[in-house]
Amino acid sequence: MSLVKTGTLDDANHNGFADPDETINYSFTIANEGNVTLHNIEVNDPESGVTVSGSAIASLAPGASNNTSWSASHVVTQDDINSGSFTNTATATATETSALSSTTVALPAAPAAMTLGNSVGTMLVDPDADGHADPADDFIIFAYTLTNTGGVSLHNVVLTDPLLGITLTGPDSPDPNGQLDPGETWTMARNYHFTAAQVGSVVNDDPTVTALDPSNHPVNASAHFGVLLPV
Repeated sequence: MSLVKTGTLDDANHNGFADPDETINYSFTIANEGNVTLHNIEVNDPESGVTVSGSAIASLAPGASNNTSWSASHVVTQDDINSGSFTNTATATATETSALSSTTVALPAAPAAMTLGNSVGTMLVDPDADGHADPADDFIIFAYTLTNTGGVSLHNVVLTDPLLGITLTGPDSPDPNGQLDPGETWTMARNYHFTAAQVGSVVNDDPTVTALDPSNHPVNASAHFGVLLPV
């Protein structure tokens, strides 16, 4: 007996990439390559997340095959996409014998990318609202917005801000997995206390961010912030 398992990604949004919650559909072709009839043939796939459906093939004569009785599916996860493919092994079992088939389905991801934005929270804080920059009481809030605009999760994320002399490795709110996942945004804000010599000018800030994709290839982003300190 032989088992041929074929897996196909259903690209539901037709963007050419694998996305979470899209589905891999599997078909199974079972052939009797022997000289005796096979009975009560079932298919099983123990891989977590794979759902197998079908009904036992009561009998399969020598030389005959069946590709309609069994099928399976797997809902794609972000971890699958980060891995670049999904591999699983199915087993066809008859009363008389069994057969295995392993399949790897490629899961192409959108290129790794991220943006570092100038959040609306970046501003001069003027507590007495006098409209003047006072180094004794006023300060600048620099608010960073970092967004994963690619298709894979990013790790080892490091934001460096030379003006403030800081290095940040995560958002202000705790992140569940410590990774910047596709579509996820991290926000970080820090205060900058300016000097009297800077009043009347624009304080320029040029933070940068580095990260690694699942293959440890570097991904970079940068931004420019400018805040006027009115006299």
